[in-house]
Amino acid sequence: MNEVHAILQGKGGVGKSYAAFILAQYLRSADPDTVCLDTDPLTPTLVRYKALDPKHLQIADELTVRLDKFDEMIEIIANTQSDVLIDTGSSTFIPISKYMVDYDIVEMIKESFSKKVVIHVVLFAGNHGDLIATTTCLEAIASGFPESAQIVVWMNEFGGPIKTSDGKPFEKSDLYNKIKDRISAIIYVPKPDELTARDVAAMQGSFLTFSEAHASPSFMLMQKSRLKKLQKTLFDQLDQASVAWKHD
Repeated sequence: MNEVHAILQGKGGVGKSYAAFILAQYLRSADPDTVCLDTDPLTPTLVRYKALDPKHLQIADELTVRLDKFDEMIEIIANTQSDVLIDTGSSTFIPISKYMVDYDIVEMIKESFSKKVVIHVVLFAGNHGDLIATTTCLEAIASGFPESAQIVVWMNEFGGPIKTSDGKPFEKSDLYNKIKDRISAIIYVPKPDELTARDVAAMQGSFLTFSEAHASPSFMLMQKSRLKKLQKTLFDQLDQASVAWKHD
């Protein structure tokens, strides 16, 4: 059974595009025909990585959300035999979530197209407000979407450890205990050291994938080595996560 992966988060600037960048490469490493959709109406990023063959679906005109474009997105899902990755914008979190819940999209995709829906939610703790905003979105998704929608949590540690206001790690928080049965897997995105952070910035600044950076003469041997180590750290976790989302 193929999957539809949707990255949903209502808070901007928390690493959602980075998670999409990683996940798209992981999925396409297993199936090069994976369809990558960038639906961010304001700051589309995934569409700039040409090696991923992304498609930009403009689901909003200026400040107006186009619900008919959501219908077009479902048509794309229906007409592909491979996995689909949907990178959404924070500005469309509420309308796209409402659309999916109101029209029973998760169950329709499962019953009509024989595909599982996996929702990826990024948590970030750059400041206390970021953590509250990102965990609020996670709680809304866990309570609002049907149980057949699997949830993968991305712990983006670029802004520091994901801890509650009283110092508890997320896995010991009240929210985690409340929704842990809904969480299929947790991906830990480590805060890179100074040199690795520069390497990632250089790779993304040129809109290159890991594979392209590895093959590029513009990257030195140690840069390639650090990027390969980071890629392995993330892909190994996704290997484990995929076991859960394929068999749950």
